[in-house]
Amino acid sequence: MAKTLEKQIITLILGAGASAPYSFPVGSVLRNRIIESFLPEGRAKTDLHLFVEKSFPEKNEEFFIQFAKTLNLSADPSIDSFLSTYAEEYGDLCKACISYLLMRCELDHKVFPLPSDTRTTNLDWIASFVGKFFTNTDKFKAAKRLNIVTYNYDRLFEHVLYHRLKAKLKLEDKEVKQLMGYINIHHVYGKLGNLSWEDEKIPKIPWWNNDKDLEKLYERALEASKHIRVISDQRQTDARIPDLMLPSVLRSDKIIFLGFAYDELNLERLVVDWRAVQGKVYGTTHRVPPAVLTNISTALGINFKNTASDNKQLIDSYLVEPL
Repeated sequence: MAKTLEKQIITLILGAGASAPYSFPVGSVLRNRIIESFLPEGRAKTDLHLFVEKSFPEKNEEFFIQFAKTLNLSADPSIDSFLSTYAEEYGDLCKACISYLLMRCELDHKVFPLPSDTRTTNLDWIASFVGKFFTNTDKFKAAKRLNIVTYNYDRLFEHVLYHRLKAKLKLEDKEVKQLMGYINIHHVYGKLGNLSWEDEKIPKIPWWNNDKDLEKLYERALEASKHIRVISDQRQTDARIPDLMLPSVLRSDKIIFLGFAYDELNLERLVVDWRAVQGKVYGTTHRVPPAVLTNISTALGINFKNTASDNKQLIDSYLVEPL
């Protein structure tokens, strides 16, 4: 008998491309925004420039300009690769810049697009996922069958899922909070603090949503930067999937990579025997060179059962596929 979606354990593994349809920057865009917030010299200061001046009063203008010039000249494609060399000099500053720019993207009108915003709605994979995976009759069982492993610092998925479930299933806040508590969510490199409805021990930092109080945003972004890590300062045991979560991941009927670049080190740090889940792995391949897919197949044993060019196409095509 075919195993329908209502019985399947699903694990989503999210890269930066999973947040990109909702106007969050991928790594290369984040790098470029940081550089161009300080350079060229002599122009009016950007909001990011003003933020770091206030947040790092012990540093002078020359330090910030030299940071941007060094990041630009390094030609490193991402902040992670840059900090593998410059973590001591610029680690805290980079994390603060990342936190600030990501929090500025926490906008409800971007993550809950109106029907007229066809560009975003056509790529809105989270809405599609919620519509297919959750029903009122099976909501708690569904939550227990869902694992989320995200390499993103942002809280996009949690925020959108919370509010989509609340509306779709006609739930009170207390009920949504209980439902979200059954979902295994692991941020490999930390996140920008907990949202207001979360109970974990790290500080609660509310979703920004264009709050006009910039002083409050400065404080929140600086606090959030203390809770994120980069590859260069991350210990292997911190990155791995938690022991309580790993058995569910390994029992998954489908492991779905969304918006992922398939960096070998990132995959190794999960400490998953990928050969043990052969035939269960799906993934997006937008802008992923064929050589990268060949490499992870050879080095780690990751071979995709099916692929698609974008997140929503993958969800729409294969999430409900019986096994």
